[in-house]
Amino acid sequence: MNKVYQEYFDLYGFESEEIEKEFSRIEKAFKRMRVTEKDLEICTKRIRESLDISLVGMRQILQILFKEMINLVMAGEEYEKIVYITLPGWGGAFVAPIMEVEPKIYGQCVDMLTAIALYPLFNKQVDCLEAGEKYLPAGNIHCAGFRTLLGAMDLDIFAKPDLLISWGTYCDEGPKVSAYIAEKYDIPIVYVDEYQDFPSVENFPLPRWVNFVAVEMQKAFKEIEKLLGIEIPEDVLMKTMMSVSGPHDDFAAIQQMMLESDPVPLGIADLMYAFTLQALTCSPENEKLKIKALKILRKEVKRRVKQGEGPLKKGLPRIIDTVPSFSDPTSNHLFYECGLQVAGTDMAIYPPDASALPDLEGCNDFYTYVAKTIMAIPASAGVAVRKLVLSAIVRKYKIDGIILDPSYSCRPGFADCQIMRNFVEKELHVPVMIMEHDCYDPRFITPGQVRTRIETFAEQVRVYKATKDLEN
Repeated sequence: MNKVYQEYFDLYGFESEEIEKEFSRIEKAFKRMRVTEKDLEICTKRIRESLDISLVGMRQILQILFKEMINLVMAGEEYEKIVYITLPGWGGAFVAPIMEVEPKIYGQCVDMLTAIALYPLFNKQVDCLEAGEKYLPAGNIHCAGFRTLLGAMDLDIFAKPDLLISWGTYCDEGPKVSAYIAEKYDIPIVYVDEYQDFPSVENFPLPRWVNFVAVEMQKAFKEIEKLLGIEIPEDVLMKTMMSVSGPHDDFAAIQQMMLESDPVPLGIADLMYAFTLQALTCSPENEKLKIKALKILRKEVKRRVKQGEGPLKKGLPRIIDTVPSFSDPTSNHLFYECGLQVAGTDMAIYPPDASALPDLEGCNDFYTYVAKTIMAIPASAGVAVRKLVLSAIVRKYKIDGIILDPSYSCRPGFADCQIMRNFVEKELHVPVMIMEHDCYDPRFITPGQVRTRIETFAEQVRVYKATKDLEN
């Protein structure tokens, strides 16, 4: 193994014995992905410059994501059947019980894994995007997550699955592109329908909504069992649900420490990797590693808080960035180069007093539990809940500014941002900026463009914070 490979694998903290054992399989996956030594050099540089690999927890998170991507690429050769669940939706609720009852079936929330790993770790997302865009009609704007999946299948990087599972959570475009993929490749598809209209937080979440989604999931599971020829007992559903949910506690503690601390102890680029891993269903051999990695990162962040350490010094402005880039850690790292501490993202923050959290106490029904849990995420719960949560967070933790990130190809996200900006300006009176991008497409906005936008906003926030500090 030459120097390029050695430096690349060292980033992930691999033991040399493990690489030697798995190297032929990794090489096979690299060949299928068209990964070259030049790609590895680019990724090594990107990771070193954008992520905090001095943290053991971060290196382990990257290692797990690397392993999961290799598993995804090799699934066609190593499993009898393959199931892909597409965004937006909670993949673990479906693929974890499937893999639990039948180890010969591979399941993955493929968009989420490729979004966070394919470009930063392998430098191959752009190839997949360009391949996928050949098939979608010109003038139609579709999520880059789906374009990546379509292209990866076209390039034979990902094997054709035996089943697609598509959610209507938050987005109505996802199921449309899933349907196109299913028709193009003659794949059976199962849908979980949902409606996204939540005009207020009164009586939230609406019992009729919870019941509707619970019934939709019950119907979907019956169809999944029939199509895959398996049976999933009720106790397996709850067992895997609790297993998938477990790492979230460690992630939530990390996010909470970021909100409460000055200096903020972790970079937003690093947080996005922790966020994705805790939400991702890993292959059985990586589940324990996932739990361990997040616990280690939590301890490391806690130690930084105790010692008053972070990427930036204490006293610099602290902001919320609602939807940072999944695909490009370079863009996320630019916040710190411009002197802004990012304390969180509204994909992961919760109201300080739990005022908009669904009541899960005593909820023993799997389908009801999952339906309510979806509503615990502000971005999934609708703009009324997003406003409530953001307002509480800004006031309690004295946030100095907000960046709203509508994804260019995300219709509901774009509409929300206009409403949210008006709310922030009229009710919260902190600096706010809309920064259009595509959180799943690293081509849409260059680091130079991001820097220009952030530098301008950073100046506004510094003036606001200085004025606020004088008044206090």
